[in-house]
Amino acid sequence: MRSGFSSKQVFQCIENANLKLNPEKCFFFKDHLKFLGYIVTNQGIQTDPDKIKKIVEYPIPTTITQVRSFLGIASYYRRFIKNFAAIARPLHDQTKTKKKIPWTQATTASFETLKKLLTTAPVLARPDFNRSFILVTDASKLGLGCVLTQLDDDGKEHPIIYASRGLKPNESNYAPTKLECLAVIWAVKLFRPYLLGKKFMIITDHSALTGLLKTPNPTGIIARWIVTLSEYDFDIKYRPGRVNESADFLSRLGH
Repeated sequence: MRSGFSSKQVFQCIENANLKLNPEKCFFFKDHLKFLGYIVTNQGIQTDPDKIKKIVEYPIPTTITQVRSFLGIASYYRRFIKNFAAIARPLHDQTKTKKKIPWTQATTASFETLKKLLTTAPVLARPDFNRSFILVTDASKLGLGCVLTQLDDDGKEHPIIYASRGLKPNESNYAPTKLECLAVIWAVKLFRPYLLGKKFMIITDHSALTGLLKTPNPTGIIARWIVTLSEYDFDIKYRPGRVNESADFLSRLGH
């Protein structure tokens, strides 16, 4: 997927912004480049194996400080991990106690799963603003998850960025359809710079959501959400959970 920018355009943008480049710190005609813990290529962005190795070799934490340290390092790469917030939740819960860490099967699973997912993280495609975006959302009692994707010339879907968060106390009482709607609202706001002013597709594995957003006389928070979505130009499509692999991993975590 190409960004459509030439070197000349890049230099013109730099000049327009009155910026200066240090030739000694510039690299040209490279097929890949390490930058801030990432490897940037013409295909997109991926994790730096040297950095990931340090995470994989991280010992099992024995103190709250060590848990926070591990989460801090892993969180830096959360854009590569489906539903990072839900997976990391058992570890986050450990940081809320002042007592000795009660290392459990759940915290072990969280710790090891994050390591495994980081070693198999996908290459995230660069956004192409000449193409339409696809926003895949999902929700469960563990949290909200989404992924922004685009199709390539062969019709294959490529992730651009993953995002997730836990639920606030009041949100944990939402009915399933309302929770799925919350996931859409949160994701659309999160990716507003990508979506506003462009036609895009929202994909959900919750069929009732498509009807909720077309409620003729909405009230309360649903009415406010529909007003929020009225700013955007989108179609919404139902895709069954087993097909909707991009985001539906979140729901399966609860079983």
